[in-house]
Amino acid sequence: MNTNYYKDGKYYRGRAEECRVVGEILATPALRSKMMKIAADYERLADAADKAMSEYAANLPALR
Repeated sequence: MNTNYYKDGKYYRGRAEECRVVGEILATPALRSKMMKIAADYERLADAADKAMSEYAANLPALR
């Protein structure tokens, strides 16, 4: 398994979208609310992953 996959914000944004789709079809408002909270958590993970990757890239040495 490629561990860089989980460092990419796109992965977490995809999971957030899946949660929103599932949340739309859940039967009760309480369940929908919980699923939307999980989606928001995934969005925060995506933002953190993107920030970490951009900081990492900024610290790479320049190529000749």
